Amino acid sequence: MMRTHFLKEKIEAGFEDERKLLEHEPEKKAKLPALSYVRPIFFTILLTVTLIALAINGWTAIKFFMTH
Repeated sequence: MMRTHFLKEKIEAGFEDERKLLEHEPEKKAKLPALSYVRPIFFTILLTVTLIALAINGWTAIKFFMTH
């Protein structure tokens, strides 16, 4: 009898702790700086332009060797 009462008290205490945690307001996250939004866009544009330039130069080289 004593053991089950002890377990029951422990479970109830756990539920109380859980309720306290749920009542606690989550902290507001800090806003990300503008650079965090600009950097991936800039990187994508730079990578795309680089790959396009590489493809154009490769095609020009292939055309040159085919005609000469």
